Amino acid sequence: MGSERSTSPSDWGLPPRPSQRVHLRIAALWTVLSLGPSLALALWLSWWVGLVAAAFAVVVMTVGPFVQLRRLELRFGGVVAVASSEPRLDNLVRGLSDDHRLVTPRAIVLEDAPANAFVWRPLLGTAVLAISRSYLDALSRTELEGVVAHCLLRIDSSDARAATMASLMGPIGARVAPKVGAFDDVGAASLTRYPPGLASAIGKAVPARGAAPLWFVSDAPSHRAAATRVEELADL
Repeated sequence: MGSERSTSPSDWGLPPRPSQRVHLRIAALWTVLSLGPSLALALWLSWWVGLVAAAFAVVVMTVGPFVQLRRLELRFGGVVAVASSEPRLDNLVRGLSDDHRLVTPRAIVLEDAPANAFVWRPLLGTAVLAISRSYLDALSRTELEGVVAHCLLRIDSSDARAATMASLMGPIGARVAPKVGAFDDVGAASLTRYPPGLASAIGKAVPARGAAPLWFVSDAPSHRAAATRVEELADL
């Protein structure tokens, strides 16, 4: 994990990720979904009703992600990973973050979740990288390094923040969220310099459904197919 490694997907044959347009689309959707009804209420009833509705929308945008994370933690038995209990995970998260100057998230182990991982990043607050116990136990060090690198790059690029907001929109959010795969995978492979590790980890994951934009592997429209991702990594 030396600092001399490149994290640019262009070095591996792909241009920079085209995610800025996606982020703007999500922001526009949130504006329409939140301020649109507020404006309608202001015109239909009174300005103060519209103001209250707008304030409620702001609260939902700010608090909603934290409620969502708490629900996921309760559903899957989330436990904060510390160096003493999860040294392998802690070393990889801190090592990759420090070596490549990436955002350092809080690591969580999901004791009762299927084999998978997810990223979460609110508008304000500390990002989270969560991985299930079954997945953590099934992965070798090189496989886990690939998963962690992938998740860290999503968090650092702000795709995780866009995915977090999109996941609150349900099926609509899954269609407009930043596409998971290709750029994230190639970026992680360029960071670890070992594409087979990431490809093998993708093959071991159980595709997620709920809150799909957050997860590492999913069958939802927010993700490229796992088989396609593995094939593309094999060509690097």
